[in-house]
Order: sequence, then structure tokens, then C-alpha cells
Amino acid sequence: MIQTGLSQLGKEYMRQSQSISMIKAVARERLVGRYGTTIGATVLLMLIQIIISDVIVLMVNPDNIITYIVYLFTVLLVDILFGVFSSGVAFLYMNVVYGQPVRTGDVFHGITAHPDKAIVIQLPFALAAAVQTIPISIIRNFMPKSAITPAYAGLLFVALIGTVISIAVKLVFSQSFYLLQDFPDKSAGEILRISASLMKGNKWRLAKLYLSFIPLFILGIVTLFIPMLWVDSYLESSLAAFYQECIVSANRSEQ
Repeated sequence: MIQTGLSQLGKEYMRQSQSISMIKAVARERLVGRYGTTIGATVLLMLIQIIISDVIVLMVNPDNIITYIVYLFTVLLVDILFGVFSSGVAFLYMNVVYGQPVRTGDVFHGITAHPDKAIVIQLPFALAAAVQTIPISIIRNFMPKSAITPAYAGLLFVALIGTVISIAVKLVFSQSFYLLQDFPDKSAGEILRISASLMKGNKWRLAKLYLSFIPLFILGIVTLFIPMLWVDSYLESSLAAFYQECIVSANRSEQ
């Protein structure tokens, strides 16, 4: 229903789409009475990530180049597998935005609902993040701190390119996990392609949505991170509301 003609929607989206402030207002409205559930889900995922990170370090102590390479591959594999939790988060916040019942355990939804597709969808995100973070990790662990060598400068350049790639991937494929919930019968490749089409004309709008949260994140940092759980719920709900607005605009343009 939404595939045909999505590539021509850029200007139409800009005419019909809601403002960023309206999208955030929808997110705030739908979160009323649900902050306990969403914050609980965030804390649960944080605990899972901390436990898995500690287990990886215990199993693969990166104290030499060989074990360090094994460590990097292990981290990459875990990041790819974490696609099931990204799917669960999308499911949780789509329920929030669409006014459906939610529970903290919704973050595990992706483990039982099409986990294979969630893992494939996560692949480009994980690879882009690796290109961004691995050079910095190598600099931190193996490069001398006294001088900037050509190798040091080269790794910094790769990290910079990786950052640009990672941002581009996150914007282009940002709607994939939401689309997986709405169109579970489609393949992971189809979902990634639909997301890319859906984001034509919308990438800068999504970037502005992210940028609008910078003051709140700064406030969270200077107040000892106490409000950050609330900010995370607000951001995730706003991202789901952004998807809702995009998909409604796409359907309207198809009619």
C-alpha cells in the first residue's frame, strides 16, 4: 500500500507534515500516565546492556591484539543481536503513540516476533557504528598519547567518516523497526528500502527532531543525569510519533 510512489513524496511531505513541536506535543500527550512503564523499560534495557558488557569483558579480556580483535567481533555480534530489543522498543512506543495498552515487558516483543528480520535490519546500524567506534577504541588502547602520528591521524579520519556514515544510516533507515511492526510479512530488505523511500524529504526534519532534544540532554547532564530517563521516554515517544506522521502522510498521498 505504501511502496508505490514513495520516492515522489518529498515535497508533498513538506507541505502536509506536522511541525516538530506538534509531533513532540503528541508524544507528551500520549505519555501521560505511562512514564512509569516506559522508564521501567529503559532501566531494564540498561541493566541488560550492563550485564552483557560485563560478561563480554570477563569472557574475552582484551589484553592483547588477538583477544582485542575477538572482543571487537563479539561486541559487533552482540550489537547485531540487539536488534530484537530495538524492535521491542519500537513496538512499545508505537503502542504508546497509538493509545494501546503498554507494559515494561514489551521490550522483549522482538525476541518472539520476527527476530530474524530484526537482526537483519539491525545489521547496517551495527556496521556503521563499528566504523565509527573501532578507530577511536584502537587509538585509546594502542596508540601513544605523546604525539599524533600518521596512523593516529588516519584513524581519526576513519572515525570521522564513520560518524558521517552512522548518522546517514540512522536517518535513512530510522523507520525500519516501526515498519517491521506494521508490515511483519515484508522481508527485512523490503522494510529497509521502504524506510529509505519514506525518509526522502524527511531526513532533515528527523535531524531537527533530534537536535531539539539537545537542551534537555544538557539539562540532564548538569542535574546529575536524574532527568535522563524521562528525556529518553520523551525522545522515543517523539520518534514513534514522527513515524506515525510520516506513514499517515504517505497513505494520504497514495489515495
